[in-house]
Amino acid sequence: MSLLTFPNSGNSYYFRSRIPTDLIEHFGGLTEFRLSLKCAIKSRAIRTTKKLDQTVLGLYEKIREGMKSLDIEDIKEILKIEIRKQILHAHHVYEGTVRWNEEGVENSLESVRLKESNLKETLKTDSRTYQKEVDQKLEGILKSLDIEVDRDSINFKKLRNKFIDLYLLRYDWIKDLLGDSEKTDDDFRLNAQQKLRIVLFPELTNPSGMDKKDAFARRTHLQPVIENYAPEPLQPYQVQSNLSQQNTAANGSLSKHLRTFIERKKLEGKSLKEVGSDRVILEEFVEIVGDIDISN
Repeated sequence: MSLLTFPNSGNSYYFRSRIPTDLIEHFGGLTEFRLSLKCAIKSRAIRTTKKLDQTVLGLYEKIREGMKSLDIEDIKEILKIEIRKQILHAHHVYEGTVRWNEEGVENSLESVRLKESNLKETLKTDSRTYQKEVDQKLEGILKSLDIEVDRDSINFKKLRNKFIDLYLLRYDWIKDLLGDSEKTDDDFRLNAQQKLRIVLFPELTNPSGMDKKDAFARRTHLQPVIENYAPEPLQPYQVQSNLSQQNTAANGSLSKHLRTFIERKKLEGKSLKEVGSDRVILEEFVEIVGDIDISN
């Protein structure tokens, strides 16, 4: 909190409040706000700002109290999203490999083995630093969902460790794809479910209701990778499919259209929570595939 005065604006004092870091996402990225006190008497302005400061601090605490705590259902939905993204990453590496000669495949495999070895070595020698990196990513996800961030909570630590398990597991998936193992995305999902020791895809462990057409599709690689993500996850960590409504004739980079999409959702009155969730997912998608020019 501080008092500001502007000589060219009538010497009126202002109350300024800096929004706490953990609530910035809640306020749509706003870092501070100011209120004109319409008062040029410093002593009176100071008394007013002290009262306002206490009121605003109380409001911040009420907002925090209203934020839900991370529970097991939240963990499940976040993990399902992350699994889909890591499967997409594996396919991206596979499709970027020159597979028409043994040298191209071997080069990709060697690169994957090296990255896997480096990550394992980091976890062995400097796990705290890597955990902090994962924590920062998790904070961004949780804040976008209006979920309280408590790094010391059991559920937060569980989620962090499961993310790290996924980052290691994705190297196995890439090697499976490069080795023409004929494993499907559903095989990878089941693999993740077993590794993480949490039921995320019950429909895969009990597929009795699946018709023959769907069964054939799941056993082949004929489906496009992105279409193989259905069904969409439930709230709160929800993926939106509105990107299909974008103008396909538009030019520019993927990140440029991402910003346009987010702004359009805000104008349509979509909640900050949903917009934040969309933004996190789409930004990480761009990070995986690159900021490509979609006009090409």
